[in-house]
Amino acid sequence: METINAIQSREFDLVVIGGGCVGTAVAMFASQAGSSVALVEKDDFGARTSGASSEMIHGGLQYLAKMQFAIVRKSNQYAGRIMLSCRHLVEPIPIVFPYYEGGTVSARALRMLLRTYERYNQRYKHAPPGRPMSPGQIVERIPMIRPDKLAGGSLYYEWGIDAPRMCLANAIWAVENGAFVRNHAAVVDIERRDGRIAGVWVDDERTGERILLTAKAVINATGPYTDKICELAGAVGQRRIRPTKGVHLIFPKISDTGMVVQFIDDRFGVIIPRGAYTLLGTTDDDYYGPLDHYYVTQDEFGYLMQGAQQFLPGLSKDDVVDTKWGVRPTAFFYGQIEDKLSRDHMIVDHEPEGAPGLWSIYGGKLATHTWMAEDLLNRLAKQQESRYDPIEEYRLPGGPDLPVEEYVAEIAPEATAKYGVAPEDVDAVVRRHGTRYEAVLDLTLEDPSLKRNLCRCRINGQPVRRVLAAEVVYAARYEMALTADDIGRRTGLSVGLCNRNRCLDAAAEVLDSLQLKTTPA
Repeated sequence: METINAIQSREFDLVVIGGGCVGTAVAMFASQAGSSVALVEKDDFGARTSGASSEMIHGGLQYLAKMQFAIVRKSNQYAGRIMLSCRHLVEPIPIVFPYYEGGTVSARALRMLLRTYERYNQRYKHAPPGRPMSPGQIVERIPMIRPDKLAGGSLYYEWGIDAPRMCLANAIWAVENGAFVRNHAAVVDIERRDGRIAGVWVDDERTGERILLTAKAVINATGPYTDKICELAGAVGQRRIRPTKGVHLIFPKISDTGMVVQFIDDRFGVIIPRGAYTLLGTTDDDYYGPLDHYYVTQDEFGYLMQGAQQFLPGLSKDDVVDTKWGVRPTAFFYGQIEDKLSRDHMIVDHEPEGAPGLWSIYGGKLATHTWMAEDLLNRLAKQQESRYDPIEEYRLPGGPDLPVEEYVAEIAPEATAKYGVAPEDVDAVVRRHGTRYEAVLDLTLEDPSLKRNLCRCRINGQPVRRVLAAEVVYAARYEMALTADDIGRRTGLSVGLCNRNRCLDAAAEVLDSLQLKTTPA
């Protein structure tokens, strides 16, 4: 492993700022192509916008309704690639789009919309086929739904993804291809040499040092913070970002099937199952507050609950067990309401603004983050009169060749016998670590106490999820986890009936004991 002095003496081809889905993908693809790369993130991988999303690599049904066919095609195409790269981190989500007598959505329009969408969905994402549903079939799937005047609906599928672990997997692949990667490393200044942006100064929380990373090009992939980095670099130009705030409410699981809901202002949202929970969202409102400190307001809470209760009248605000929220890096445009803003991405070479060597990439969405990364690397290669060849097929660390259910069925009998753990523990570990599950479970052979489940939340007396103490040890040693919140993102303990507190306390106890054992006397 290189020392900090050695790192500072190098000139990288790229320094990437931002550890969300876009920044980690840029680092992953560039390092795999042979470029020397440094990646820095002020918090943790997928900790902010990427992790605060609905965590679906969806194809953009709403964009199809706006006749944005190119975005829908690209979204589905790249979502399919992501899905195949990390099958252990994705799951199909059945979603019902209901329609009611006298409602604004007609059965005919809905059928036409979904029939067109299915062509993209099945071709690129290999989604199960959707179908029309009768009122009785919908009620059977979602017993809480309002049956009064329910005329029918359509079933279609999207793919949910563990976004923080996907970002982490991107970062780990970059490391395994030689990249220097740091989370909890905030950029505090920009280095200029001979009029060019030549690198960044970083406060590394892990070591307590301020280090200089120099590079031929600096990539600003900081999402909502894009304008702040541009300002720090002296890139004088127009405003780039129009931040919009997205809020989700979290409930214990309502149904195994999700549904589309319509809010009071005619916008659409979704109620989707994710593991033991159900996610309701999202708001889409302009945001003018501080990017590091925001919270769910009463208005946002009421807006979401009112929309949900129109379809699920038995749902109560007392059922909410948690919330999550984030700020989207929507491209700036004046004169349009929030949900009309483009979700396309933007790439800017800041040389005309007095900051040669600095590039910014922003906008887009989770499903298109690898498209964004490839687009940037192609443009950068053209400027440098070189060539970037995209990877058609790839596997993220731990990505199995089989669908995860088939993979678990194949390895579970031997794994349960070898490690003395329950089949559900093997299933849970595989769905986070994929083919690398053995590296986690090997820790339980060294210390059998690491087989214990850390989830303290219960439904009907049973744990809500399975998270082995061994995963905390593994995350700290091999997955760059530094804090209890990092552990929460890597294991799913950051969401819980206890509003994260008791489960994260259990993880923190393991983390603290690990640090005591590894701290020199």
